[in-house]
Amino acid sequence: MTLEVIPVNGIEEEALGDLRRRILVTPPRTGNRFLRMVYITGNPGGKGKVHTHPGEEALFTIQGQAAITIDGQRHVLQPNSAFVVPPRKEHPLEITGDVPWIAVCSFCDDCPLMAATGA
Repeated sequence: MTLEVIPVNGIEEEALGDLRRRILVTPPRTGNRFLRMVYITGNPGGKGKVHTHPGEEALFTIQGQAAITIDGQRHVLQPNSAFVVPPRKEHPLEITGDVPWIAVCSFCDDCPLMAATGA
C-alpha cells in the first residue's frame, strides 16, 4: 500500500449531478484493498445524482447544509454531523443552506463481503 498525504486540490473533480466530488482514497490510487473516501462540494440549490451503494455510506458534513431523502423521509445534514445511508437505498441530496456544502463520505462498493452475500 502506498503511504502518502493526498491533497484535495491535487485530485481531479468529477460531476455527481450538480455536486462535484474528488475521490481521495481508492484502491487504484493508494493500493488499499477496498476503502474509498470522497470529498464532495456543491453550491446552494444544487442537487446530487440519485444513486445507491451495495453497502452503507457514511457522510460527514464539514460546512453548509443539505437534505437527503431516503424512503420518503427527509434528513437534514448540518456541519459537524454524520449520517449513515443504508445499503441499496436511493438517496437524492439537495443543498439547502445559503453557503456551499462541503462533506466527506466513505463507502466500500468493492468489498468481497458485499459481493459474496449480496448485502
